[in-house]
Amino acid sequence: MDEHSDILTNIRVKKKIADEPFFMTCRTIVEIMKPIKYLINLLEAQTATLCDCFVGLIRLAAAIYRLPSTNDFKPLALKIFNDRFTEFNHEAYILSYFLHPQYRGKI
Repeated sequence: MDEHSDILTNIRVKKKIADEPFFMTCRTIVEIMKPIKYLINLLEAQTATLCDCFVGLIRLAAAIYRLPSTNDFKPLALKIFNDRFTEFNHEAYILSYFLHPQYRGKI
């Protein structure tokens, strides 16, 4: 940044580039978006099953759980996840997960 100070002339941009919490927030968002992106791609497939959705939700829960408790985004992510999981918490959906051949790595 010091070598090419003539290229970056916007002071607000310079401050953001030097702001470490900004980049930590970006990394947090990327870690949460990975399982969401994977889940969306998986569920758009013609071979998607209820089990795929359930496993995707579990992966998302694990990604949220791995966030440090000091992260300001974690409580919001937990609330949104819990709301969506409550909608999905149906006996037929959970049964489809338990009956899936890959349940607990049986295959």
